Amino acid sequence: NRPKVLYLAPGSGLHLNRLVEELLKTLDEQIPKLIEQPTVKAHLHEVNEGFNRQARDLTATVEQFAGEQGIFVQSSPQGVALIPLQEGKPLRDEEFIALAPEQRERIIAQRRQVLARMAEVNPRVMELEQQRRDAVEDFLERSIRELIRGCVAGVRQRVDDHPDVQAFLVALEQELGEKRFLFLSEAGSQPFGGAQLQALREQFAHNCKVNVLVNRAEATGAPVIVETTPSYSNLIGGVDFIEERGVLRTDYNQIRAGSLLQASGGYLIIQAHDLLQYPAAYAALKRALRTGSVALRDQFAEWGLRSGSHLEAEPVRVDTKVVVVGEDELIQLMHSYDDEFAGLFKIHADFSQTLLRSDEVLEQLVAYLAYHARRQGLLPVGEGALAQRGVDLH
Repeated sequence: NRPKVLYLAPGSGLHLNRLVEELLKTLDEQIPKLIEQPTVKAHLHEVNEGFNRQARDLTATVEQFAGEQGIFVQSSPQGVALIPLQEGKPLRDEEFIALAPEQRERIIAQRRQVLARMAEVNPRVMELEQQRRDAVEDFLERSIRELIRGCVAGVRQRVDDHPDVQAFLVALEQELGEKRFLFLSEAGSQPFGGAQLQALREQFAHNCKVNVLVNRAEATGAPVIVETTPSYSNLIGGVDFIEERGVLRTDYNQIRAGSLLQASGGYLIIQAHDLLQYPAAYAALKRALRTGSVALRDQFAEWGLRSGSHLEAEPVRVDTKVVVVGEDELIQLMHSYDDEFAGLFKIHADFSQTLLRSDEVLEQLVAYLAYHARRQGLLPVGEGALAQRGVDLH
């Protein structure tokens, strides 16, 4: 419930996710093959046979003792039956009833002695069975973890030597080892049925990836974002939920960044009039600028409008230059009535509605018009069009 934040170079998050997908596919193929290797199967057979031999020896002592008492031990899937013998042959129920009372008492006493001996031996047999299972599981765990370690080492060589990434891969390697049963096929043990196992595998693969909050893989410069609807969800972000069978579920992959974080390293432009329509978003924006970080959490849970557990992700560092645009009167009101406004928005740029006509201004105007014409794929700006607007290029 406390996701960590990785700060990576542009495109590294998507690259890491692709490597994780390849890693999971490789393990999905190699772990079942590992179990089927002749050396592995031979070692498992040796371990199983060793413990089974000890268990058979203990069982044989009980059967020998029972034979000395004139009792035959018959084992079946339903349990163990103790059958009295007479002249080496099993005694039927009607024959047992026809015996003299003292003979029946003697046979009952002998059965009790056999049961007492079984009560002494059975715990040792069960202990051997548990030791056998532990030995098999320990060998499989060591073998699978060694395979996982080698595969993760291959991923480690293909990513940046970043401390956060290396820590993520260490945690991933540990988690893969803990969930190794998800990669076992019919060759191994499956603690769940096919449908449940497949659902667990898909959820596990989903949780192995990183949630790329901000993707700058194709960025060529600092981002410039204009937020036209600066609501809390759009501006700050938060945690989304998925409905499954009438129940809301979420995880770290449902954490979503708002425009403030999307513009980190660049500029975010907001109209003052729009911002003031969302007081909660305005307060969160000021808190982010004041602390230099954004807390991406479930807004409704923080307000007490949603019960239940919720994610508390680590705050994300943010370095965004926020430009609040508005009429001079509105900006002055915000400056006067909001004590934090002047400290957070320190540069006040006042643009005049008129410009002094000069050669320098005209040159800048022509360059500006030509730039937008090229950017929007319009026809080139000609002298005739400029002359109609009173611009003389000579």
